[in-house]
Amino acid sequence: MKWSRVVIASFMLVTLLLLVLQGHPYNAKATASTESTNTTYKQSAADVSWAYMSWPIHSQYVSDPLIGSRDQDKIAELLQWLDYAKANDGKGLTSPMMGRSMALHIEYRDHNILTIRPAWHCTSKQDEQGNTTTSCTPVENKIWVSDPVKGDYFVESDKLFSFVSEGYSDWLPNVLPYELPAELKPGTTFTVVGHGARTDKVNVTLAKEDKIIWEQSIAVYEGEWQGKGEVPADLPEGEYDWKVQIGDSGYGTSVHIVD
Repeated sequence: MKWSRVVIASFMLVTLLLLVLQGHPYNAKATASTESTNTTYKQSAADVSWAYMSWPIHSQYVSDPLIGSRDQDKIAELLQWLDYAKANDGKGLTSPMMGRSMALHIEYRDHNILTIRPAWHCTSKQDEQGNTTTSCTPVENKIWVSDPVKGDYFVESDKLFSFVSEGYSDWLPNVLPYELPAELKPGTTFTVVGHGARTDKVNVTLAKEDKIIWEQSIAVYEGEWQGKGEVPADLPEGEYDWKVQIGDSGYGTSVHIVD
């Protein structure tokens, strides 16, 4: 029994020494793998589904997106600008309040979203009645970033600031999400089209209150969609409604049926 304990203890000691001399390769591999995943996620255009803009207020337009499967060079350039941006400690800066600014969104295939906005500088004043007024303005070349891996931070980048402020329109033009006829005649055919959709399918309905006259689920290809239909020959004259569902966004507009 005594010799058995000695042999076991000696074996454990030799094993421990080997692990120390080899520098714990298993732990080293795990750390390297984690770092590589974070770097690849942040920089790889191949992992991006869409890049698009959003407005600070409601707009009739949407952003015609960059598509990951088609526009990898442009997406990679945007990510490179962020990678080369100069770090900023954020002193005197703030993120746009309640999203009241133009924003660039880069959406990954896992649905995480990287958001880039101009950084703001805000000042507050109090009047004699004690009412406080806050005024905020964008700070030139300063950017606020919300990163799904690194969190929220500030950087300095003239290229990103210019792109988000106004330069985006060359790559991400404003487009109408749908184009629908405003007037139709019974027994005639019609076409409905849309642009900038970031979903696989769009649902379009022609209805009278809760009664559906015509409905179609339309496939989306690279943000574009088109459907065709026919107005029933016996449809009475009057006001009807178009209803368009694009992902989480719903739209509605009227259509007049004339005899």
